[in-house]
Amino acid sequence: MRFMKFMPIVLFAVLGGCLTTGADMAADKKADQQAQTKQAARSAAHYPDAEYMTAEGSGQSEAEAKDRALAELGRIFEAKVVSETSDTMSSVYQRKGASKATEAFTQEVREKVRVTSKMAFEGVQAKDVWFNDSERMFHALAVLNRADARASWGGKVKELDDRASAELAAIDNLKSRFARFRALAAIEGFWLERAVFASRLRVIGAQTPPLPYDMAQILKDRAAVKSEVTLFIEATGDEADIMRDALASQLTASGFRIAEGRASADLLVTATVTARPLDINNPGWKFSRAEATATLKDVGTGEDVAAVTKFVRTSHVDAKEAARKSVRKVASDISMELNELFK
Repeated sequence: MRFMKFMPIVLFAVLGGCLTTGADMAADKKADQQAQTKQAARSAAHYPDAEYMTAEGSGQSEAEAKDRALAELGRIFEAKVVSETSDTMSSVYQRKGASKATEAFTQEVREKVRVTSKMAFEGVQAKDVWFNDSERMFHALAVLNRADARASWGGKVKELDDRASAELAAIDNLKSRFARFRALAAIEGFWLERAVFASRLRVIGAQTPPLPYDMAQILKDRAAVKSEVTLFIEATGDEADIMRDALASQLTASGFRIAEGRASADLLVTATVTARPLDINNPGWKFSRAEATATLKDVGTGEDVAAVTKFVRTSHVDAKEAARKSVRKVASDISMELNELFK
């Protein structure tokens, strides 16, 4: 009987404690919400939308919260810049007359833009930092001053326009087809970088001057010059014929023409290759290591414009075929590297 009299008192005490804890939690949550509201009001007052762009990030430490806030503001720009600039570039590429309006080509353009859009994102600062008791998390605000960004990015657009215009003005005085091709390719690079800055400016509500040159025409000219560039390939060393034929096959597949003789070539490709057997304990298989170096010379100017060295290891049940296989593979790798000069 004593136990029965005591139990209601214990239950009342326990329930009373639970009710008190629940009330405390509700009060804490309300206090956090009020603190967040006050923080948002302070941020809005300090960084009005007409003058600043902001983004919030959170983390277990002040540093992590700041990093995430900066990354979040960067993502806002990157998503818009990549989408808008890719559409602009694809439209210009299609206007130049090339039949590149494929899904693979669109993806290639977007990847170019994505890489370029990661250029230094200057002017963004992590400002206010506060702690949320209920979340046990730090919060930070990333801030971009629109006027500062407008001046900085507008300056970059002008600089890139000036560089492109200078390249364009000098093209007629260049001594070789390859030099003209490189100038036109450089203009394409300036255009891509400019498009990213122009898109950033539009995100913050700023305008950019019109492009001072016809990019579609420049792309047509670049394609025309590339189609006229001829190469002559000289190869020496082990399996030199395989090396020369493989290089010719790869480069012609990429749109280049092979000159009939050295004197009529625009570019001279000189390759040396060695193929050596490897002593690897793997019964039934023969291994070969091929190493090749190729230099690319602009015949019109006499300038060495590139040097590439590659090495590969291959295997086959026949030793001679292992050597030939390694040479074909290293020739393919060399060709891919040389092709990068013409993209």
